[in-house]
Amino acid sequence: MSLTLKDILKAWQNPVCPIRSMEFPTSKAVEAARRIGEGVDRQTKPPIDLSMLRTKIVQAAKSKDFSAFDVLDWRYSTMCLDKESGLLEEMTLLQAYLGALAQRAKGRILRGLARVYVHVFSSFPSAASILAAFLASRADAMGRRWADPAKKYHLFNPDQVVASLARHLLRQDVDASHGYVAALDQAGLPPGIAVSELGISIFQAALRQASKQGNRLDSQEVAQRIIDLSSNGEGGLALQGANLVVREVTNALLMPFRATKGDETIRNRVKTFLLNKLHDPRLDRALWLPVREEAKAVMHGWLTEQSLELFLGIVDRVSDMDEDARRMWQMRGKFWRAYHRKGFINEAWVVLGVNGVREARRINLQADSPLGQALSYAELTYSTDIMNHIVLIMKIDNLVVVDWSHNGRCHIWSDRNKYAPALYRPRYSKNDLTQGSEKPGPYTHYAGGTWRENVAEHIRRETGRRVLANDYR
Repeated sequence: MSLTLKDILKAWQNPVCPIRSMEFPTSKAVEAARRIGEGVDRQTKPPIDLSMLRTKIVQAAKSKDFSAFDVLDWRYSTMCLDKESGLLEEMTLLQAYLGALAQRAKGRILRGLARVYVHVFSSFPSAASILAAFLASRADAMGRRWADPAKKYHLFNPDQVVASLARHLLRQDVDASHGYVAALDQAGLPPGIAVSELGISIFQAALRQASKQGNRLDSQEVAQRIIDLSSNGEGGLALQGANLVVREVTNALLMPFRATKGDETIRNRVKTFLLNKLHDPRLDRALWLPVREEAKAVMHGWLTEQSLELFLGIVDRVSDMDEDARRMWQMRGKFWRAYHRKGFINEAWVVLGVNGVREARRINLQADSPLGQALSYAELTYSTDIMNHIVLIMKIDNLVVVDWSHNGRCHIWSDRNKYAPALYRPRYSKNDLTQGSEKPGPYTHYAGGTWRENVAEHIRRETGRRVLANDYR
């Protein structure tokens, strides 16, 4: 080793000045590889004015002269096939464009056309069919990510692709627990298809097939499949609760119960899911605006029954009653259930005292609760027995009926009466639920049960709704 090299090594081991590290910027190739590895779909900004190119394409299509187009024009032309261009509405213009493009259609341009096809699938079906026919014979030139699903699922056959992928979503060996978007991505479809118009059409078809066009839910497994597909995998509804998704999900889960009560376990599962995702329609109506009225009526019926059972059930739990009191509550349950069974109770809302609130919270924490989760109720702010009082507010035709527990009485108002309590408020005082009730009430709950005939007659006289003694004995 030469003296000069020794000196160099010694100087490196004991530097007089620290050696400054050099940093080199990441190359564009390395940065692009990193993004691809992480799955980031970064939008490429075109180096040309798309609005000008859109006008250029329309003019060229009308004249059938694309001789002025250069490489960049063709490369970015697919980005101009949007809903404002007019090319998707005028089939002759679209066909002229595709005819000129045919000899230049390479992988990148074909993939751009494919993205147009999936995103206009339902809004421009004629254009989608023309694009599909153009792409079907060229799928192999698009790369495996497009070519494989084109063969496996008939991706470029608009008459078959929806049914094919809907069947795939309903297969038992396909994991749907993270929602239909994840299930379609796992099927090997290119990114973005699941949230396109084609993807939503596939989702709609799967829900309609599972629920027999909204007429039947055959099993708990089918109901759970619909629930799983309708999730976004993160506790929310697919596509963040888009109006079309909300409508399709509620059609599939609620419409089968229009004319039949159905299986109780399925009902509770559906009810719990919709209350968690869309909240109580009595309290948060905005989320339910896209839902069909028939489907809303099913949910309102379930919630009315839930409020009635919550009232009767919690009274049983929080009361320390003797035999006579228990017999009175059995009478109370049979009486109001008879009205509900006949469909006379249009709406119902429960107001809970301190012990009732505690019990309702305990029930909400029970996953196997017979009443289901997400119970809704109001709180009683003041009464003569704030610990134990529980109140049931009902709308029966044009009457508002309020029934109290624990030595309370039954009060009735016409809904035109300014003192009639409004339903679905979060809090009530005793005065809110007793003031100004109409004669011949209020009705005391005598142990012998004669109060039932008096209340029934009041309701019949004002509404024509008749419940006979045999209906509740």
